[in-house]
Amino acid sequence: MENKNLIVPRVGVVIIENDALLLTYSKYGDQEFWLLPGGGIEFEETIPECGRREVLEETGLNIVITKFLYLREFIPKNKKDHVIDIFFLGEKIGGELKKGNDPDNKEQVIKKVEFVPLSKLRDIKIYPECLPELILNGINDNFKDCPKYIGRC
Repeated sequence: MENKNLIVPRVGVVIIENDALLLTYSKYGDQEFWLLPGGGIEFEETIPECGRREVLEETGLNIVITKFLYLREFIPKNKKDHVIDIFFLGEKIGGELKKGNDPDNKEQVIKKVEFVPLSKLRDIKIYPECLPELILNGINDNFKDCPKYIGRC
């Protein structure tokens, strides 16, 4: 029996340091792109706990969640699930930057993690595609319009 019509809640964390955004460079099949660190919420885990855990697993950094930024939804091309992305602003409080792993995948999909200069965000393949503009605009006004529903961007 095939699973269909699943609601999939995920958390992504925006961490900015020295005018650069923390991103993971990942490969899924033949596609490669940048993503915010983050992932799926586990049963009985709070949304902020998920954000902290995912950042630690994927990047080696300990963080605190400081602000709720965006709520996004989309239906992937596989049409098997309806993803709800919850994005937060976070702040690094410890740890050492290193390439972690994504325990949800059998093969290692994270190829590298790094702080990408904000000036380069419009020049890289990043998902969701609306993220660079949202973050750059948000930084300029200290994310005053957040939290914000961003729909299916």
